[in-house]
Amino acid sequence: MSIDQKPGNSFYHPSKEVKKKARIKDYDKLYQESIKDREGFWSRETEELSWYKPWETVLDDSGSPFYKWFTGGKTNVVANVLKAIADKAMRRSPTIDVCITVKRTNEECYMDR
Repeated sequence: MSIDQKPGNSFYHPSKEVKKKARIKDYDKLYQESIKDREGFWSRETEELSWYKPWETVLDDSGSPFYKWFTGGKTNVVANVLKAIADKAMRRSPTIDVCITVKRTNEECYMDR
């Protein structure tokens, strides 16, 4: 890790190891994709999420400047975060079952084997 200490600016430069593990390999390319095809870009990005009901419209800008994203869709952000954590844990240690205990008496597992 290195930090540029220029007057008025501080930039963090991650190590090669961190860059290798990063989800985003080429930020500039990804940014340009998001500008050129905003709806297509965000539609692709959300394919990794679980949806209870798929959205009908990626972006509803009819009430600009009050935009609505993924109108008609239903998802559970907490469940998606827990699933991502569980998936990562399963990749590190496939012998561990990752479950969350619900306050009721049942358990929900986020990874079946």
